[in-house]
Amino acid sequence: MRAVGAEVVKLRTLPAAVWTLLITLGAVALLAAAFAATPDASSSAVDITTQTVRFAQVGVLVMGIWPVAQEYAGRQRCTTLLAVPRRGTLVLAKVAVAAGASLITAATSLAAGLVAGVATGAELRIGTDEAQSLGGAVLYLVLIGLLGHGLALIARSLAPALVAGLMLVLLIPPLLQQVTEHARWLPSSAGELLFEFSDRVLGPVGGGAVLLAWVVVVTAAGALQLIRRDA
Repeated sequence: MRAVGAEVVKLRTLPAAVWTLLITLGAVALLAAAFAATPDASSSAVDITTQTVRFAQVGVLVMGIWPVAQEYAGRQRCTTLLAVPRRGTLVLAKVAVAAGASLITAATSLAAGLVAGVATGAELRIGTDEAQSLGGAVLYLVLIGLLGHGLALIARSLAPALVAGLMLVLLIPPLLQQVTEHARWLPSSAGELLFEFSDRVLGPVGGGAVLLAWVVVVTAAGALQLIRRDA
């Protein structure tokens, strides 16, 4: 718990993380308002909010990458390892705080999107389907944040981790979807089924499981890097 507390303090005092949260929240709110104001927009605030998830995932991805990238940009990682020499404990603390930060970013951003959509004239209907869609969107964003965190543990730098993350969730999936149905196994293509319910082969549970598998494998590889490699 002390290791978790230390990671929270480091993240809370990192200006880039705070700005990432605020920019993501503001961008989602503006996009939701813009989508709601278009003539052919859906009347449901929930549908409008889920349309912003593809943009919100960039902010959540950066939020997952920043803490690790910042440590390896200087010598802070050496101080961290002196304070917490048990690297397995350190990895667990980092992953827990990354999950919490991703959850806060996702939940507040989507809430801002809902408010902006309703304020622009969209109808707020929260039935079973809408609640599942919102919950799935939050879970999707949390897993994307953890994916970014795992990539940062592997790359130990902001730029390579961010490029790899953007390619996995934004660039490669839409290109491959035009060529092969196997694109459904990519992290964002599978994870989007948590809130879109468009693929009957995988479905929400299968899509979520595929995205979770990506997160587990990437995070395990990053943890192995941290545990075995020199600081």
